Amino acid sequence: MQRREFLKDTGLITAGCVFGAGAVYSVKDKQDEVRKDEKDDWLPHIEISLCYHCNLNCAYCMHCCAIAPVYYMPLNIFEKDIARMSKITNGKIRNIMLLGGEPLLNKNIKEYMKITRQYFCNSEIIIFTNGLILNSMPDSFWKTCKKYNIEIWHTNYPLCKKNPNLEKAYQKSLKYKIKVSSYIRYTFGLMGLSKKNNNDKCKTYEKCSFKTKSTIVDNGILYPCPVIFSVKLFLNNKFKDFALPVDKNDLLDIYKLNSIADLNNFLKTPKEFCKYCNYGSKQAIWRPSERKISEWFDV
Repeated sequence: MQRREFLKDTGLITAGCVFGAGAVYSVKDKQDEVRKDEKDDWLPHIEISLCYHCNLNCAYCMHCCAIAPVYYMPLNIFEKDIARMSKITNGKIRNIMLLGGEPLLNKNIKEYMKITRQYFCNSEIIIFTNGLILNSMPDSFWKTCKKYNIEIWHTNYPLCKKNPNLEKAYQKSLKYKIKVSSYIRYTFGLMGLSKKNNNDKCKTYEKCSFKTKSTIVDNGILYPCPVIFSVKLFLNNKFKDFALPVDKNDLLDIYKLNSIADLNNFLKTPKEFCKYCNYGSKQAIWRPSERKISEWFDV
């Protein structure tokens, strides 16, 4: 099986190997090709969680899956939000990532894939998974990926790398001609959250690697980054003594938006919450989570 390392300029993938139709496939090459005909009115990227929980317990998880409740995104809410984002952007979103939690835990994942493609004909749609149960997915899953041109990216953390079924999943991807890429990343940028940080929000925003690249849509609300998403939904509930305020202007109700210009202006504006965040100032090596506050807060 052919493999090669590649670099992706967005930072979502640092290195990996890709399989597609029996040949090496470069994510970066594909994106460069797609963007030749795109204009500035395209939204770069959105992420939607099909569930909050996960079957892998990662420390420093940006989506806080280790402390998140068991939750599946209701299909009707998902479609409503997807339809709204399609209307706002006129279907112009470059990358749509369906993740979690672990998205493959959602038994109706094929329906979410179908709906996403129906509303976004020209977008790159990606399932982002840890790959632990990828080989156990039924043939109907692979056929749906093929029918709606859905790619699969899987993590390659130590526990994932030892997965004996992953090579069989690769063989299935070749059989159905599904593009599968391996996401290799052993270091994590820590959030370093603290009320004591009091950073310059403009300077923090300017150096942030998340701006416009990790926009999250969840239950009608658009979050500019996974940090604000995780603080609002999970961390403030788990660690109440260290809860951080999330200003109403740090979030966006997608049903009150009038245009993609308003959306882009929102994403390009520093948020009040930025002053509490030190994401990326410290690095940590992957390990299982102990669900301790120090994994997310500077304590």
